[in-house]
Amino acid sequence: GSDHYYKGSWVLHTLRHAIADDEMWFDLLRSFYNRYAISVVKTEDFVNFVNQCTKKDYKPFFEQYLFHPNIPVLEYRLTQKGKKLQVEYRWQTDVKAFDMPILVGTKDAYTRIEPTSEWKKTTLPKTNEADFKVATELFYVDTRRLE
Repeated sequence: GSDHYYKGSWVLHTLRHAIADDEMWFDLLRSFYNRYAISVVKTEDFVNFVNQCTKKDYKPFFEQYLFHPNIPVLEYRLTQKGKKLQVEYRWQTDVKAFDMPILVGTKDAYTRIEPTSEWKKTTLPKTNEADFKVATELFYVDTRRLE
């Protein structure tokens, strides 16, 4: 099948939005290409290059996406509090240290959150439960709303 091609492009798309800096992202891709254009490259080379360019450890990100069949699941609970929406959230993953940021809220006003495997919470102003969305068009993840 061709699933691995789709997954590969989705993983890069997700990494781009996790980094959240298009100038850095496109510079990283150009620099990687220029450095390794006529070389044999291992996954480890790309991971180390990303970590060096971003000054952040993306090893758990790559471990989850490349070495486990399941994609991350953002589990969340919603509680409406007047005009505010309280969101509790965490990652459900195979890799305990996985801590990718993600965007939630309304499509026109996303808020960046930093889930881990532990429950966290945030309050979104002027947000209705019915309008709440996880930016799955930007991140290759599943979601699970818990009651």
